[in-house]
Amino acid sequence: MRSSSNSRRRPGGFALVAIVAAVLGMALPLAPAAAQGGQVKVAVIDVQSILAESKRGTAVQRELEAFQKQKSDEIQSRGEELANLRKDYAEKGLSMAEDRLAQMKTEIEDKTVQFNRLRDDANFELKKRSEELLAQVEAEVLPIINQVGREGGYTLIFNKFQSGLVFADDAIDITGLVIERYDAGYQADGE
Repeated sequence: MRSSSNSRRRPGGFALVAIVAAVLGMALPLAPAAAQGGQVKVAVIDVQSILAESKRGTAVQRELEAFQKQKSDEIQSRGEELANLRKDYAEKGLSMAEDRLAQMKTEIEDKTVQFNRLRDDANFELKKRSEELLAQVEAEVLPIINQVGREGGYTLIFNKFQSGLVFADDAIDITGLVIERYDAGYQADGE
């Protein structure tokens, strides 16, 4: 009995060990810097804020919203066309000749397939365009982050919400500085 209670683990024990190992693994490469008298200086950035608050980020969002609206309007128009065709089929179906009824049914089936394809293609295109634009923003922002990191003497800069971080003091958040520099470059490019 006693040995079985000792062999039980607390829930999440493995996860805790993995987290501790990961933290120690990250700290080991920093040990030489700390041993040489240097301090580890850490900062965080909020990528979502860069997208939401920077001039380029808001321009990208507007472009994606316009693209999404265009596709949505096209899908809605085709959907209304299909709905009207189905309504006509339901209302006039009993008074139509067999050949016209069969033709209309085939037309509804074809338009349904086209509608579904249009919707799927629009979703794919929106996702692809979004990934392309976000990759461009990332490519534009990364050199700025690297420059701010070097100038500020930072050892590590984390993506605040995608790095597994659960808390970061606002004092180490350099997002505002990155946005300021990004906007300055965008403004010069945009003029």
